[in-house]
Amino acid sequence: MRPQTSRVCFALFLPVLMLLSGCGDEGSSGQARKPQEQFVQPGPVAQETPENPQPVPPPREVPEVNANQLREEIPQTLDEVLAILQTNDSLKKVRATGVIARMPVEESKRQEVARILMSAMSDSNPTVRKNASIALRAWATPEVIPSLARLVRSGSDQQRRSSLVILSKMKVPEAVRPIVGALGTPFDRSYAESALMEMGPIVEEDVVNQIMHSDSGVRLAVCRILAEHGSAFSIDALEMASEDPDSRVATAAQKALLAIEGG
Repeated sequence: MRPQTSRVCFALFLPVLMLLSGCGDEGSSGQARKPQEQFVQPGPVAQETPENPQPVPPPREVPEVNANQLREEIPQTLDEVLAILQTNDSLKKVRATGVIARMPVEESKRQEVARILMSAMSDSNPTVRKNASIALRAWATPEVIPSLARLVRSGSDQQRRSSLVILSKMKVPEAVRPIVGALGTPFDRSYAESALMEMGPIVEEDVVNQIMHSDSGVRLAVCRILAEHGSAFSIDALEMASEDPDSRVATAAQKALLAIEGG
């Protein structure tokens, strides 16, 4: 074959060869094979950081607690308690009043303790006041009755009601009158009535004198107290109260008469 003829044949068959070489990349269905997707390993997720990061505070150091040191800080004797109560250390006074509230009463020092606790009843720290009032239930003496009576008349809610409880524990005639006076205060009436109920028959004479009080709430409380602690001494007053215009008072007076006559 001549060279010219060979070049012509090669040019004619070149497209056929190219077509045949592309068939190997096609699938059996005649469609072109899709290029394989490459798997990309995910990298670590970047965390967002604030524009103005705040410094992390160092861990708080907790001091070690020495049990012996704690015992030393809590007063162990009555003299230590009394010394602390005459200072201005509020925290130590909280501990001291809590300790004395659990101490047995020492009669030889009772009057001194009652006086100091009475002063603590007006402390600026409410916990000191509360603890002192609890301690006074056992330590109070007749000498502090005037001070308690003043608190009943003009103290704070806590002071008035705590004083009523302290007076009720004393069970002496001088302690009855301030409590009877509190019957006239509507906000304190239920506390005063409970205190008088606890004191027992010693309250009868002062209570029955309030049977004609202008406040029907007081007259009602009087009849209820006399139903518990009344005697023949109160019968005449209760008979008048049984005709009280307030039906509640009249009914309570009748019940008190039945309790006295039936007893």
